[in-house]
Amino acid sequence: MRGKNASVLILAGGKSLRMGYPKPYLPKSGTTLLNSIIRLYESCGFDNITVVLNKEFSEGVWADKYKKTVEAAHIILNGNAELGRSHSIGLGLAANSDTPYCFIQNIDTVLKKTEAIEKIWDKRAMSDYICPVYQGRRGHPVLLSGKIIKNIIRLEGEPYILKELLLSYQAAEVKVSDSGVLTNINTRYDYSKIVAV
Repeated sequence: MRGKNASVLILAGGKSLRMGYPKPYLPKSGTTLLNSIIRLYESCGFDNITVVLNKEFSEGVWADKYKKTVEAAHIILNGNAELGRSHSIGLGLAANSDTPYCFIQNIDTVLKKTEAIEKIWDKRAMSDYICPVYQGRRGHPVLLSGKIIKNIIRLEGEPYILKELLLSYQAAEVKVSDSGVLTNINTRYDYSKIVAV
């Protein structure tokens, strides 16, 4: 199974302030946005899935939704959401330090189909990292090689912007027909246009 050769890191450690509701638990296709992403990767054969989740979304009124998510993936609770995206990436990669490849999947990148995941995986040996391109624009998810994974882990909490960090590495682009690789949900309006149907 391909999942034995790669890990999937879903970044859901933010506060969802502009949305006013936890992005991981937004409804999508009869389940939650987070679980729909997990299912998409599972359908491609990837079973080593880690979610970095804001700790606040595991407690109180969110406890029931959290329990359902725990059944589907390995969860790392981020109690320091204010430290930003790089902190979440560091937590997730540290838990997958031995993997030769890792998909970095944003919680608000809503893929419409498996195409991008499959094409990226097929090109995994081409470069230090692989990214999808839709109509000339780079998107997500990106697939990191073991080389990059180890180097990020060595940063040990030092803040960085992934896009800028990756400028030091060789990239391979994969053209896809799924505009979902460019999506980014920050507000209820974004959600209504991208997910709600």
